Amino acid sequence: MDALLREAGLKTATYASCGSIAQWWVTGKPTPCGYFFRDLEGKTEKGQKGRMPIFTELLAEVKPEAASGLSRRLNSGHFL
Repeated sequence: MDALLREAGLKTATYASCGSIAQWWVTGKPTPCGYFFRDLEGKTEKGQKGRMPIFTELLAEVKPEAASGLSRRLNSGHFL
């Protein structure tokens, strides 16, 4: 999805974390099984373990016109 949005000329940043639930994006709990980030300039960062970015801090930094979330854990019971 990131590549398609960039190819369409849209300013895009991607932040993904394996096994995360919404609460972790509020608390910054470390991800136990991997993450991938790509900022607006296209710089990537990835690894097996690392601190979750705080969602409100990302919003303040990126200032998106739109935000999207994809998850396989829709039944986790945790919502922002």
